[in-house]
Amino acid sequence: MAESLDIVAFLDAFDGEPMVQNAEQGQRISAWMEVAGYYGSRLIYPRWMMIDLPEFQSEDAKAWFNSKKSAMIDMTFDDAFANSEEYIAKLNVELLKLDFLVLPSQRGNVLSYDDINIFPFLRNYTVVKGLRYPGNVRQYLDEVSALTSVKLYDAVAV
Repeated sequence: MAESLDIVAFLDAFDGEPMVQNAEQGQRISAWMEVAGYYGSRLIYPRWMMIDLPEFQSEDAKAWFNSKKSAMIDMTFDDAFANSEEYIAKLNVELLKLDFLVLPSQRGNVLSYDDINIFPFLRNYTVVKGLRYPGNVRQYLDEVSALTSVKLYDAVAV
């Protein structure tokens, strides 16, 4: 992830007028993602195979993803999906811990490195039907989605 952030910093500063604000919650976000990621990966990976994503249009791509990611979570996608209720319950508890998120609207609708770090994870979780987003987290998702024109997966959630 550090390399990606270096690329973001380079592109942001390229014109001499950086726009992305510094991270304020980097350690908290990293710690949260480490815990939530355990449940999230077991919820998300099987669902990527259930929705229409451009990166999985070929059987080879699906087979590669299934092989690599099922090994990563140490179970089949079918087993992971079968345990969704347990993982959803645990991830819902973790989502309640995101009370420290600062909404873009609270900082002039400007993105920060915190957003670059956490938004992709939260966006991916929107593919999971049954997750309960506390008000601030739902508003955060909607605001960053609107600012970046990056759609959420709510409409195709499984």
